Amino acid sequence: MNSGQPAQPVAVPAITGSRVAVVLGRWHQDIGASISTAAQATLREAGAEVVVVDVPGAFELPLAIHHLAA
Repeated sequence: MNSGQPAQPVAVPAITGSRVAVVLGRWHQDIGASISTAAQATLREAGAEVVVVDVPGAFELPLAIHHLAA
């Protein structure tokens, strides 16, 4: 719950050399875009290589994840 106080910074562990996928459904693009941008920035700060995949909606999310993991 938001108490009106700014979020406290969290130490980001180093994950240099890791590849991380951000899979984003376009159904709620306005919400997803801000979450995706923040996640990408945090992952890159930690040293990860980031791959972003957009899919049309929630139904396609597990299919995209399965494809990326193969």
